[in-house]
Amino acid sequence: NLTPFEPNQTERRLEMVDRFLNSTSSIYPFMGSALKGGGFAAGPGYRRSFGDTGTFDAHLAWSIRGYKAAEATLGVPSFASDRVKVDVRTKWLDAPDVPFYGIGNDPSPDARRGFSLTRKSVGAAARIHATDILSVGAAFDAIGHETGPVVGDDLFSTVNNYARSGVFAEIDWRSSPLYTRRG
Repeated sequence: NLTPFEPNQTERRLEMVDRFLNSTSSIYPFMGSALKGGGFAAGPGYRRSFGDTGTFDAHLAWSIRGYKAAEATLGVPSFASDRVKVDVRTKWLDAPDVPFYGIGNDPSPDARRGFSLTRKSVGAAARIHATDILSVGAAFDAIGHETGPVVGDDLFSTVNNYARSGVFAEIDWRSSPLYTRRG
């Protein structure tokens, strides 16, 4: 007496959550972290493809510690026979009370101080697929940090602006670039 499998109520709910979290729709739930130590963060996200290889992805997040973050990345469609890929990105973070316990290996919990942190960045990265197995690239970001006291504290404020850059070379000889079925 064979009958088709029928999921029970728990299995149906788990499948519904799985479909929601792994959806390919434009609007999606973002889950992650706004800043290390900021706890779990969640918020709405939006992603969209355009052209053959262009992408746009943006999300907002709010953590259980009250940290707020926003991030957006625009992937320009590949050009030069799909050998060149350029991404433009921006990030914003507002953390109103980041804990600091002093310097050393054995800080006292009584030594806790807090500071506010606001970080903004904008940057771009390029990847050139030079040969069948070699890719090279570079990235540049402009980053602004602003720190200040939390309410009721006497810490001083600082504003710092940085530039970050990097280059890379990558060799990938797998049978399917960026994906392999063995090894």
